[in-house]
Amino acid sequence: CGKPVLAARIGQVAQVIEEGVNGLLYSSAQPGEAISQLKRLIENPSLRERLGSAARQTILEKYTWRHTALASERIFKEVLESYRSRP
Repeated sequence: CGKPVLAARIGQVAQVIEEGVNGLLYSSAQPGEAISQLKRLIENPSLRERLGSAARQTILEKYTWRHTALASERIFKEVLESYRSRP
């Protein structure tokens, strides 16, 4: 079981959290928006469950250590190949 995500819409967070799909976002310039979003989560157990489940699935599909290691390996191989192909 995953936990619902409530996060400020800053940096790369908005690239990972899709509003209403795997979490809720708010503008860091509007603290009242965070409170409103938190109230939505408190008052709606089915929303919490759906967002939490989707958030967990997102992490398992894209952001585990295994995914990070494979992406790093791919980058290292590309760099090595670019050096090997130099005259």
